Amino acid sequence: YSEMYFDDQSLHAPAARHHASYVFTLLMDTDLVWQPDGLQRDGPAVRAEAHVRIEARLRASSAPFAVVSGDGEARLAAAIAALRALESQAR
Repeated sequence: YSEMYFDDQSLHAPAARHHASYVFTLLMDTDLVWQPDGLQRDGPAVRAEAHVRIEARLRASSAPFAVVSGDGEARLAAAIAALRALESQAR
């Protein structure tokens, strides 16, 4: 959001260093109905733009990640499947 609203990229380098310590990232898709939180979220268009930017950063970093989609149990099953695939690759 800092990049989107203020053209501030100063958090990218420290975030990338921190993220490098993660083994895997589950990136939640934007397929669930957007709901305002009453504080700072601007809407589905901003959410979609943020998602695109985050996914682009993950791809550029070559960090292992999976996009998780679905509703309820399907979303949980997709997350578990992504983690199991990672586990089987590690063997």
